[in-house]
Amino acid sequence: MTEDKVRFKDILIYQLIITLFVAFIILIVEMYFAKASLPYITEPVLYILKSTEVTFVKRLDVFFLYMWLAWSIISCSLIILNIRIIYFRKERKHPKLAMALLHIILFFGSIGFINIRVVEFLRDHFQYLYIPVTVLLPLFIIWNNKRRDKYVK
Repeated sequence: MTEDKVRFKDILIYQLIITLFVAFIILIVEMYFAKASLPYITEPVLYILKSTEVTFVKRLDVFFLYMWLAWSIISCSLIILNIRIIYFRKERKHPKLAMALLHIILFFGSIGFINIRVVEFLRDHFQYLYIPVTVLLPLFIIWNNKRRDKYVK
């Protein structure tokens, strides 16, 4: 797939929709519960969904779970697609080996999330690492690209 066929604006709009949806859910949870009661409720979103009665769906939480699962799978696919497009812009000696390695990393990474202890460990120890990485990683990429452009010219 060439870069011309991929519409980055569509990917950006999709990711923006997901981000706004998650932000809306967080806002609803914070408005629904008192701050002091949030540590005692294990799954506040599921609690809200189970307590809400809707006529067109018997269990709103199951409907929400399928929607969340689909969005997660599509988001992971878009991330892999973006990695593939960016990495293979440059001609590589062994592109199939690199693609196989990427898929193996994705496979073993997803197997690690099957165990609840791994998920709890990541949630407890790496939750504050997410914010600096989302700022520092793009800055590093921009800095690296500027440095590379300087040597190419």
